[in-house]
Amino acid sequence: MSANDASWLTNVFKWLGHLVYSLTPPTLSNGDTSPLQGDANGNLRVVDVKAQPSRNGITITPDNSNDIAGGPIRALWVGGAGDVVLIMADDGTTSVTLKNVPAGTLIPGLVVKRIKATSTTATLMVGFP
Repeated sequence: MSANDASWLTNVFKWLGHLVYSLTPPTLSNGDTSPLQGDANGNLRVVDVKAQPSRNGITITPDNSNDIAGGPIRALWVGGAGDVVLIMADDGTTSVTLKNVPAGTLIPGLVVKRIKATSTTATLMVGFP
C-alpha cells in the first residue's frame, strides 16, 4: 500500500468518525464493533462483525443487578439443566425466561446483556460474545 493509499484510507476513516486507520475494526461508543475494515492492501470493506466466530468464552454468574462482564453475549452454553432468566441487550429491562433448558444445550442467535439470579436454575453456563 502506498503512502497516498494510506492517506486516502485514513481520511475515509476520519470522515466516517474513526480517528485512526486499523486492520482491526474499531469499537464504537455503544460497544459494537465497526463493520468497516481496511485490509492489508488498503481496500476498505464492510464486514458482518456479528457473523464472526467468538474468540473467547465467559463463565456466567447470574446476577440481578450487573450486566455480563465482557458482554453482551451472542450465544449461551447451558451445562446443567434448568431455567434461564435473561435480559436482552436491545430491550434492557424485560426478563425473558427460557424454561427447562436441557443440559448440554448451545443457544445461538441471542444478544444478552444479563442473566438474572432470581429464578435461574440452570448451571455451568458459558457465554460467547
